Amino acid sequence: MCELSRYKYSTIPYYLRKLECTNAYSAQHRRCSRRSMSSSANTELFVHVDCKGLPPSLPFLRSLLSDLAARGADGVLIEYEDMFPYENTLFSLQRAGAYSREDVSGIVACCNALGLEVVPLVQCLGHMEFALKHEQYAHLRQDPDEFSTICPAHPETRLLVGEMICQVLALHPTSQRVHLGCDEPVGILTCNTNPLTAAAAAAAADAAEATAAAGTVGDAGGSSEQVEGGGGSGGSRSSCSSSSPGFATVLMDHIVHCAGVVRSSLARTPLVWHDAAMAVAAQSDTHLHRILASGVSCVCWDYTPTLSPPVLAFAARLAAAAAFGAEPSNRRCYVATAFKGADGCDALVPHLADRAANQRRWADWCAGALPPPSAAVGDARVGLTVFLTGWSRYGHLMPLTEPLPAALPALWDAMRMWRPDIVRAGGVGSGGGSSPTLSETAPTAESRGLDPSDVEGLCADLQTLRQRVASLEEERRVSTAPATARQPAPALKRRLTAQSDELVTRLTALGGLVRVALAPFLAQPDADGEEWLAANVQALLARSAALSFKDPLLSSHCRFD
Repeated sequence: MCELSRYKYSTIPYYLRKLECTNAYSAQHRRCSRRSMSSSANTELFVHVDCKGLPPSLPFLRSLLSDLAARGADGVLIEYEDMFPYENTLFSLQRAGAYSREDVSGIVACCNALGLEVVPLVQCLGHMEFALKHEQYAHLRQDPDEFSTICPAHPETRLLVGEMICQVLALHPTSQRVHLGCDEPVGILTCNTNPLTAAAAAAAADAAEATAAAGTVGDAGGSSEQVEGGGGSGGSRSSCSSSSPGFATVLMDHIVHCAGVVRSSLARTPLVWHDAAMAVAAQSDTHLHRILASGVSCVCWDYTPTLSPPVLAFAARLAAAAAFGAEPSNRRCYVATAFKGADGCDALVPHLADRAANQRRWADWCAGALPPPSAAVGDARVGLTVFLTGWSRYGHLMPLTEPLPAALPALWDAMRMWRPDIVRAGGVGSGGGSSPTLSETAPTAESRGLDPSDVEGLCADLQTLRQRVASLEEERRVSTAPATARQPAPALKRRLTAQSDELVTRLTALGGLVRVALAPFLAQPDADGEEWLAANVQALLARSAALSFKDPLLSSHCRFD
């Protein structure tokens, strides 16, 4: 028996009691928050802080939060993953050097002082590698050979997920909303070989058939006609749509259960990425109705410059349904753009044109697609909440993307697009209302001696060198075996060798500069920082050395440290 089974009788009730004591304070904080959801400004802006790679140091994070508040952000979406200080039998989920409980409480207190709402993100379905890679949770994997997705039909899954949610929210007493992830669930709706999920799906399918045969198909939580008015099926079916409807029922039940933990026990509003909801909607409208009726709000994400028509169609359907939401937090259209982490899994700097196009396309869609005022909610227009995501890894086991300091120009550009009335000089502009000044909370990055432009410039230089090395590698490839049996000309050998020597010299110096410049921004410069340097500087140094026609043994010893 997994030791998680003890939570049913001990740890979870402890955290629930602790959370009950904080909910009164949470309600009071919601009433006096500087930017409440009932504000006349009907667009909320949240910035995503992804800690699963290159987690920010506390001085940098405090400085960043001050800048975000000054530039018009309403809150932050924090994805701790293994940087959260899980305790008791979940202790193994935290990595060495994770934030302490005091650190997390300090982050929340800083956000409260700045009027920023904190939305913690707790993965509950996909992207659970940080937990499922451990042998003690191997039995909860949807696929025994993959770490990404948890089995929604395993009885201990609810214990693990419930405990994670409770521990995270115990340190976020003022959070009004909680993000439950649920994007990119792998292996649940297609090619399923997990016997527990298959059995649960078969039972769900049998139950549905029996109910249909009896002519007593349940309603959709009282909202069927309203949701149907949202505009059709939400686009083309995903790859999940070829599976049995029973699997979609299992997925739906898992989402509804997690939402129930957040709403019923913890009095918070649950958010999920749109992926899983869109997948089950392709199987059955009733499944989508049940998810929405459980109080879940779906965040539609697309990080491309053009946006996907199926995603936009599904977003329009959700926006129409939001007009009939039972609570203000549900009467909102939630979308997610990207200011970084969307231009390649190992990108060094954001592609500014693509990031700007992504923001602009979503802004244009939101301006034209939100439903008109509805008498059902007192003629109040559906609100808009925008998450500016900045992914540090595409997944727990994937390479590191751009360092956050190198992506700040893209973030500021994105914020200006959604907050054009905010003037950076001195903080919030004349139309922004009252707020704590930067000096009242935390100093800016520049005043602390942290200069993000150094990291940005060095990463841009590294990007230029990477492109140059790739071009020279192609030239060498087509000039040597096996592409050709002919020997390259001496002039080509000399030129490539000279350029190899130059690149090795530049990268050796650049590597040292990047290490020094990046370290103050990272919580773990000796871990993730060195991983990033090995992948992006040391590897490029080896490739540069391999361009030479000198003794190949020399290239294997090139290092910048």
